Amino acid sequence: MPVFFLKPENALKRANEFLEVGKKEPALDALADVIKSKKHRTWQKVHEEIMERYLTLCVELRRGHLAKEGLYQYKLITQQVSIASLEDSVRFFLKLSNEKAEDARKNSQQVVKDGQVVLDVDDLDHIQTPESLLLSTVSAEDTQARTDRVLLTPWVKFLWEAYRSVLDLLRNNAKVEKLYHEVAKEAFKFCVDYGRRTEFRKLCDNLRQHLQHIQTYQNQSNSVNLNSPESMQMHVETRLQQLDTAIALDLWQEAFKAINDVHGLLNLSKKPPRPAMVANYLMKQATVYWMANNPLFHAAACHRLLVLSREQKKNLSDIELGKLASRVVAATLAVPLHSCNPESNFTAELNEIARDKHRRLAGLLQLNQPPSRSSLIRDVIRLNVLDHIAPELKQLFNWLENEFHPLELCERVVKCVEFLDTDEDLKQYSAKVKTVATSRLLQQVAQVYSTIQIKRLLQLAPFVSEFGLENSIVRAAKLVDLQVRIDHRSQSVMFGADVSLVEQSIEGPLLQAMPSETLRKQLSGMSRALANAASLVAPDDEAAKVEAQRRSAAKAHMNNRVKEHRNMLKRKLVIEKRKEEIESLAQARERQERALEAEKIRKTKAAEQARLKKEAEEREIKRKKEELAEIGRRQVMEKIEQIKKTTIGGKALANLKPEDIENLDADSLVAKQMEELEREKKELATRVKTVEKRVDHFERAKRLAEVALLKEQYEKQQKDDEVFFKEQQKAKVVRAIDERKNAEEIKERMSRMEVDVKIYIDRLSGVRNVRYQDEMKEFKERLAEERRREVERRCEEERLREEERRREEERRLAEEEERREEERRREEEHRREEEHRRQEEERRREEDERREEERQREEERCREENHRREEARRRDDERRRDDDR
Repeated sequence: MPVFFLKPENALKRANEFLEVGKKEPALDALADVIKSKKHRTWQKVHEEIMERYLTLCVELRRGHLAKEGLYQYKLITQQVSIASLEDSVRFFLKLSNEKAEDARKNSQQVVKDGQVVLDVDDLDHIQTPESLLLSTVSAEDTQARTDRVLLTPWVKFLWEAYRSVLDLLRNNAKVEKLYHEVAKEAFKFCVDYGRRTEFRKLCDNLRQHLQHIQTYQNQSNSVNLNSPESMQMHVETRLQQLDTAIALDLWQEAFKAINDVHGLLNLSKKPPRPAMVANYLMKQATVYWMANNPLFHAAACHRLLVLSREQKKNLSDIELGKLASRVVAATLAVPLHSCNPESNFTAELNEIARDKHRRLAGLLQLNQPPSRSSLIRDVIRLNVLDHIAPELKQLFNWLENEFHPLELCERVVKCVEFLDTDEDLKQYSAKVKTVATSRLLQQVAQVYSTIQIKRLLQLAPFVSEFGLENSIVRAAKLVDLQVRIDHRSQSVMFGADVSLVEQSIEGPLLQAMPSETLRKQLSGMSRALANAASLVAPDDEAAKVEAQRRSAAKAHMNNRVKEHRNMLKRKLVIEKRKEEIESLAQARERQERALEAEKIRKTKAAEQARLKKEAEEREIKRKKEELAEIGRRQVMEKIEQIKKTTIGGKALANLKPEDIENLDADSLVAKQMEELEREKKELATRVKTVEKRVDHFERAKRLAEVALLKEQYEKQQKDDEVFFKEQQKAKVVRAIDERKNAEEIKERMSRMEVDVKIYIDRLSGVRNVRYQDEMKEFKERLAEERRREVERRCEEERLREEERRREEERRLAEEEERREEERRREEEHRREEEHRRQEEERRREEDERREEERQREEERCREENHRREEARRRDDERRRDDDR
């Protein structure tokens, strides 16, 4: 259960207390609680000490996952406040891990070869291999011997996980970018020191994923900006270090991938790289090409390095220029002679895969098109490289490329090859130069001889064996460099025997054409000879015929020139229109293809990311399962060892085989132990019962035999006790008399000192009484003073309380007065409102009375009006009656 601390210092103090009693696990848990707690996310100086102690415990206990989690939490704490503290913690963690691994290497008993430990584990993520488990099962060695054999491996695995975790922690963070590259270089050094090839491949894959992550999430805060020259410089330097490490570990495929990475970074960079960096890159690239058995691009890289050095290095000395030029010439001459025949199915020029590969390699060297041996030879001559090389190399170049001496060629080459063998930088080219010399010898001999003995060829090429010579001849025939056959019956070689084969021009010195080539050109030569003879026999007829043809052609042209001109213009318009249509269709098709390609790339990237995420999750689940299984197996083995140390456990596991013991779980162990314990109890009960019966019978027999002896012994004992009692009584009387005499002497001696003792006691009592009176007086004075102070303090407190009560009373009275004033104000407002309401009611009542009076007057008026109408009607009626009468 986690413990929450009010202050980080409390957690550190608690951890130190645990460490003092040797409890590292509780100390680590206490520090982990304060690091993970959200209440302590504000960085303080004490966090550095806490983190240092936490990482130390993680390294000592080999808790790599806890160290990773703690560093991630500490990154959240220091990201915006003190990033330097995070860097110090990371450096301390890696330094401590390196020291532990180095100590383990010094103390381990593993095989040491050339001062370097050679581990038997191929993959640090899977230490226990089937072979090691089988060996541990059938081996007669004890547990300690097997533990000594794998003592170093756990620390190397821990160090590898530390580097991987730190790189994941620092990726795509501009604030710790420099530290990220430092850790990557240290990880490369770790792979070299411990010979970890598998881990180096994983490290390269992780770095590529980190770079892809940077390119994908460039808009995030604190992300690395690849447009920055400093960032790009650090990335390129790290990839060059990766290339050096791959070369040191002989991982040439990883080296080529590193070359691709550097090329991609250089293309992304907006600022041109430093010439020294490019020179180093070209040098490593040439090494990789040479180890990949690709002397053509090795020579091209050497050419690029020479051109770069001459252009950029102003103070290039003659010695350095001579070394570079010598290496360029030797590498160029070491390029094998390839066929120029387009009908060959084995040439690299017609192999589509090889052509694409050559184009990619040429792009890595910043070349517009793939190089060839002839182009490299022309560059050597154009750049005047021969002026800066040794005379032996210049002679070798002339003999292989310019002069024609088949009978002396190899003898001259041997002397130059001896010069190459004496130079450390050039001796790697001697074997390739011998192969080129053999091919050149076959070309030149084919121009002189139609048949030659194999023995003679071996004499002309003394540095080639018979098998090597046949191999060179077969290769030349396969690539159709030469028309050659080997006749083993006559032990001879025949050249130019097949006329149907087409031969192109041969690179190098040429003396004469092959017989097949001469025979193939006989018909064209005869045609030219007959045409010359006809012109000599009838020159006038031929001239007249030519003139008639010319006039006819001119007349036809004059007759049809307008029509042809019109047709030409129309054809031009049709061609232009068709060109426009073709271009529009091509552009539309290109746009569609680009859209489809982009969609395909997007889907591929999404699928690849999903696959990588799924594989990462599967690997994580698998790793956790393996860790749990390993922890369970380790706990079972520890419990087995503890049980073995006990008597019952040793007996319970004695009859089991090692493979059966390893397959046991905790419940089975407990069951085995309980079975053995029950069996022991039963056997013990049986033995106890048997012994009890035997002892019972023996005791009965002894008692029957000792009855008489006991009576005799009792009588003898009575006599001896009586004699002993009498002797003791006599001694007691003598001892009492002596003690009485001594007591009387002591009393007499002490009585003489009684007066002195009384005087001493009186004097001592007086001194102590005076001291007591003084101290009592001083105590009473202090007591009175303290009482006076206490009374004053209480009076002061009483006064303060009274003053407080008075102020409180005044405040209460003021509040009461305010309350009464507020009530009076409210009553006044209420009174005014009542007055206003009363006035309003009077006004409404008066209004109602006025309206009632008006209504009554209106009713009176209406009655009067009705009365007048009735009177008028009555008078009218009377008048009508009068009129009627």
